[in-house]
Amino acid sequence: MWISKKITSINSKNPYALVGKVTQFSNNSVCVENEVEFRDLPVFCPYGIVSIPTTGSKVFLIPTSSGYLYSGSLTQNHENLAAGEIGLYSYGGASLVLKNDGRVLVNGNEIG
Repeated sequence: MWISKKITSINSKNPYALVGKVTQFSNNSVCVENEVEFRDLPVFCPYGIVSIPTTGSKVFLIPTSSGYLYSGSLTQNHENLAAGEIGLYSYGGASLVLKNDGRVLVNGNEIG
């Protein structure tokens, strides 16, 4: 709740976060369709992680003083994760899972 109030207070022009579907990705920006189409939105990811959304994926848009930005996709492939575990998944099916007990799974197979 506090983050919604903070976003609204910062940006009265675009006060609400939105969910939309990716229609295109190019040159480190995305096009997202909601009730309207947003073109050339910047992509923000955590430092050291690069993620390119697939066309059709549901994404989260956050308002800023200069418009909206893409901040992430709807979580997928989390059925085998417990709280505190981390999973990385590619569209093609590759995966890397860091388990709470120290195990590392690559494509479902334990390594190490």
